[in-house]
Amino acid sequence: MHFQGRTCYYFNLMLTLQGLNTLEPSMLLMKTLGSSTLVCQKHPNCVFLIQNKYLLKGTRLCIPRHGTRELLIREVHEGSLGGHYGWNKTLAMLREHYIWEGMSKHVHNFLARCATCQVGESHSLPQRLYTPLPVSSLPWVDGSMDFILGLPKTKRNKDSIFVVVDKILKMTQFITGNKTNNASHIAKLHFKEVMRLHGISRSIVSNKDTKFLDHFWITLGKKAGTKLKYSTTCHP
Repeated sequence: MHFQGRTCYYFNLMLTLQGLNTLEPSMLLMKTLGSSTLVCQKHPNCVFLIQNKYLLKGTRLCIPRHGTRELLIREVHEGSLGGHYGWNKTLAMLREHYIWEGMSKHVHNFLARCATCQVGESHSLPQRLYTPLPVSSLPWVDGSMDFILGLPKTKRNKDSIFVVVDKILKMTQFITGNKTNNASHIAKLHFKEVMRLHGISRSIVSNKDTKFLDHFWITLGKKAGTKLKYSTTCHP
């Protein structure tokens, strides 16, 4: 880019660049930018351009060592136009307009300290593809079960709900229970409230709760001829 073209670019940069309005020329004095400014003064046609005490390399603004670097990363990553992008996206957006040594490492360190990214980031192992369940032909042949926990205790000292859903009718039964109920208690509730009314299920889908992984529950399923299916954390 020739000198006039870069000068025009500088003025456009002042209008459109994210975070540039927060940078004072006094923060980017030539003496803070090292040997690059000396090279630029000796060779006006080199890749560096000094414009109003700002140093440009090509079309990118050089940022010296001070707190402005983290301010710019924060603006791009979580500012009004940011969406807590990942490392690649944040780095690409910064490199489009800025340049400084060690930018990649600085972005990595900033993202490691970002509380929002740490909460939203999944640390679970990659799961396999979705496996479709077979289509039911009759009501209450295939179903699912789960628990609603953390409820206030009732007058009968019940603090959880055992939820059983029929796959084809989407009919749901809500059975009160206790959080401390083990596999044998769950089996009794299932026999009393579900199997007594609808018969033995061909398959039951549940999560990997310790109650459903208990040896008693697994043995009971085998004796009754019910196939127990377990969902994963990421694939309900």
